[in-house]
Amino acid sequence: MRLGIARSSRGVLRFLGISGLALALCVLAMSTHLDSALASSNCPNEGFRSGPAANLPDCRAYEMVSPPSKNGGQVDGGTTLETEPSPQQASSDGEAVTYGSQTAFAEGNSASAMPTSQYISRRTAAGWVTQAVTPKQSIAGGRVSTSSGTVDESLFLGFNESLTRAYLVADEPAPVPGAPVDYYSPYLQNEEDGAFTLLSDVTPPTVPPGPGDCCDGFVTYYAGMSSDGQHVIFAADDALTTDAVPGRVNLYEWNEGHLEQVNGTTPSSAFGSRPEDLEQGARNDYSHAISSDGERAFWQNDGVSRQVYMHELTPTGPRTVEVSASQKTNGTGPGGTDPRGPLSSHFWTASSDGSLVYFTSCAQLTNDSTAKAFEEGSDCFRDAGTFGEAGEQGDDLYQFNVNTGVLSDLTVDRNPGETANVKGVIGASEDGSYVYFVADGVLAPGARSAGTLAHNLYVWHNGTTSFIATLENEDQEERDWDRSPNFRSARVSPDGRYVVFQSMVSLTGYDNVSSVPEGCPSGFERGACMEVYEYDTQTNKLACASCNPTGVRPVGTSLVPETLHALQSVPGWQTSTQQQRYLLDDGRVFFQSADQLLPQASNGQSNIYEWEPNGVGSCQLIAGCVYLISSGTSQGASHFTDASADGSNVFIITAQQLVAADGDEELDLYDARIDGGFPSGSPPPCGGEACRPPVTPAPAIYGAPPSATFVGPGNPSAQPSTGATVKQKQAPKKHKASKHKKKPKKRRSTKRIQAKHSRKAGR
Repeated sequence: MRLGIARSSRGVLRFLGISGLALALCVLAMSTHLDSALASSNCPNEGFRSGPAANLPDCRAYEMVSPPSKNGGQVDGGTTLETEPSPQQASSDGEAVTYGSQTAFAEGNSASAMPTSQYISRRTAAGWVTQAVTPKQSIAGGRVSTSSGTVDESLFLGFNESLTRAYLVADEPAPVPGAPVDYYSPYLQNEEDGAFTLLSDVTPPTVPPGPGDCCDGFVTYYAGMSSDGQHVIFAADDALTTDAVPGRVNLYEWNEGHLEQVNGTTPSSAFGSRPEDLEQGARNDYSHAISSDGERAFWQNDGVSRQVYMHELTPTGPRTVEVSASQKTNGTGPGGTDPRGPLSSHFWTASSDGSLVYFTSCAQLTNDSTAKAFEEGSDCFRDAGTFGEAGEQGDDLYQFNVNTGVLSDLTVDRNPGETANVKGVIGASEDGSYVYFVADGVLAPGARSAGTLAHNLYVWHNGTTSFIATLENEDQEERDWDRSPNFRSARVSPDGRYVVFQSMVSLTGYDNVSSVPEGCPSGFERGACMEVYEYDTQTNKLACASCNPTGVRPVGTSLVPETLHALQSVPGWQTSTQQQRYLLDDGRVFFQSADQLLPQASNGQSNIYEWEPNGVGSCQLIAGCVYLISSGTSQGASHFTDASADGSNVFIITAQQLVAADGDEELDLYDARIDGGFPSGSPPPCGGEACRPPVTPAPAIYGAPPSATFVGPGNPSAQPSTGATVKQKQAPKKHKASKHKKKPKKRRSTKRIQAKHSRKAGR
């Protein structure tokens, strides 16, 4: 019935002579009503779907994840101004989620702590139980100072997909004995029992304690871990093994209790791509820099000519392979190579097992390559210019097959005298059989000769390159294919069938020029609004997930999700190794929009929506279906955090009280869960010693006892002692949910923390 209404609406308009807008809204209301009715019929959890949850699709209901009692604080992503955010990530099964807050939830004394406390909430049969996992730290003067040598951000830099292991740094008191005095050393935390493992007990021989401004203190850069947490890769700016060179960046792999150096004597190296910030916690491009089993790690050197390498653990011992080594034999250089000699390469990603590696270079590395450097003797990589034109030297996209040792150029331009000029790689499927990229060259039917202001989006799969759409420079500015994951927004589904990206170009015929006089903030001079698009490789169809179903022009912009982090909304990857799961293998997309796409979205705020293809979930419309995930009635904006791999759990942040247990109007984390919901009633009681007021306030340097870090429904079942406590911290100013900023500047430290030895010299 809904399908008939939707498909015949245009004919009804002509027959009845009724205003197009009025009838369109009527049709939308009828269709939405039917969608809601069908979505909620026969739901086993119907009793939990009243109030704000009444219009949720697919039998979803709201569950409050963060604790009702938060010591006057809120879920805010955990950053102070201009520093790196704490990880916000859901486990792949949706049964756990980690996030940060600038207020310690359970401690009796909130005067002293790291600016950000990290929490993990886990689902139980009775509700969500929250545990603080940040180890206590001694802070000079009782609070963080930007001149005291303390870390002014979350100690946590990354988690594995199951949230059972975490990489963090910590100083005093050391979570376990043996750590170098005064240094922020790297640790692996087992989130199942709270135990810490020190990854290096070596005192750095050259670099003083830190971290400090850029490079004057000891820092480590987390780059990934295996799925089981038995292998961890990270960089450090000093020697931590006997074979490492002191005083320079070295790469390390922690392999089941043994630390070994990876990069040999190659100077100034980085896992994945070239690092852009030498700062503690800085996010760089570490997309699959380590294979899921930890056996392969990819890195590249720095310098005049950067090359891509692989460190592989084999039964006969570790080996190093130069992935970007030339296999050209018909050139005029030595051995038939490119006569220009070695030119830089840029690592983009690899398959999850590390068998297929993708990188770009302007060097001709195969016999059929058409890569070129436009300037004689120039390097391939160029820093971003006016339009972010990094790597504009005629790069080609290469694939290296680790199992066969074969290097292939995927972007050979068959047009005489022309080059592909690859601008960037959006991503690849988990098995590496699909890779999506942007290039100026005409590489497939339908593409146009692009260049300065426009670029072609392609997908390569099993030897065939297909054209998707032509995008504009503004889309790159909006970070569809940026080199840095800090802003890279587009996402590929794990199986590679779908890609989702945002664009101001009208790609499906929808008029996306704003209907309000001031236009959309991202529309530049044209007033066009950003829209979210999905491409399906099986149908070769491009769909606009965020275009208003009525055809009415937008009043606000739509974006792939931006996660809330205290003072701003942050697009792109939330850590260097994990991207939000807003696109699933079944084609479902979660996005945010300030446009009123459904009548229920009456608040004029940015809301979270779900788009489903025909036949997925509750949707029975050929054009696909749009549903609200946030209520659409909150007074402030709602923010997407993450989703489980199957999409049954969608985590959002909102100040709206969506369940009865929510007793305040602070920002909370919710799960819109299929077949979810818990009995409503009073807020769950606290657990253990958190219920007892302190007899005497503890000194500021101490955290709460381990039992006080649990908040949840009643006393949870017995769990192993974690030994991980959260120290108390200063209460931050309350921040209202801010509107997203379209093009946030790259976040660098405000006067970055000084080396810790300077503070201690005056003791």
